[in-house]
Amino acid sequence: MSRTSLAVLSCVAMALAGCSVRSPAQLDYEVSRDQAYVDQAHERQHADIYVPSGGGPFPAVLLIHGGGWARGEPADMDKFAQRLVASGYVVMNLGYRLAPAFRYPAQSLDVAAAHRYLEAQAPRWKVDPTRVGVMGYSAGGHLALMLGLDEPSTRHRVRAVVSGAGPTDLTRYPESPYLHKLIGEYAGHEAEYRAASPLFLASSDDPPTLMYHGTWDLLVDIEQSRLLAAALKAQGAPYQLLEVSLSGHATTFLVDGWIWPQVLAFLDRHVKTTRP
Repeated sequence: MSRTSLAVLSCVAMALAGCSVRSPAQLDYEVSRDQAYVDQAHERQHADIYVPSGGGPFPAVLLIHGGGWARGEPADMDKFAQRLVASGYVVMNLGYRLAPAFRYPAQSLDVAAAHRYLEAQAPRWKVDPTRVGVMGYSAGGHLALMLGLDEPSTRHRVRAVVSGAGPTDLTRYPESPYLHKLIGEYAGHEAEYRAASPLFLASSDDPPTLMYHGTWDLLVDIEQSRLLAAALKAQGAPYQLLEVSLSGHATTFLVDGWIWPQVLAFLDRHVKTTRP
């Protein structure tokens, strides 16, 4: 068993015992594991919440894992959570109900519920609810875009969206087995495919959106991010698209040495700063 697996198992054991645990790597933040964000929560409707030391209130980022909407877990996004909390953000690294047991829009409803929870529990987690961003990769990128571009169910809208290789127009994948599990076969569900596509939510009042995408992505074609970039541009909404040359779906996630500083600078500029 790897050292990472052992660390995760140790944290889960402590969380089940009702403890908040400090990062083994450094002592400048705490992690509270497996926090339910809805009443009578399903086992997937839990999050790991990272809180920097100090009085706060801090800016925050909702972090959403990928996995084709049918698998994956918050631990997949731990590297981003650790980077963000070390940069002064509270991080809500959340799970959500998975397909095919739960069809769309269950996943987006869970992400929206997590945002409402973070806003309602802002004092507990030292969060400034006016300074919250959202970030995800792959299916998580899609869910991040749905939260950021759709009408908010919270008092404060997210300040910025980061999507890594997130699908934006599901109607272009009528034969996708992932989408068949998530929504159903395209025939008979055309309206649902469109309603679940961030592309058709683009509007002039959308928060700043950063997309990054590998040019060799064979799972989610880079054209998906280019389409949304064009739609946001047409609406006059602020956006940024980083194209990662010679990189595929997995490698863009795993090897992000030059991407991450730009992602962090984007979040710092749009989330961390306090508006007048």
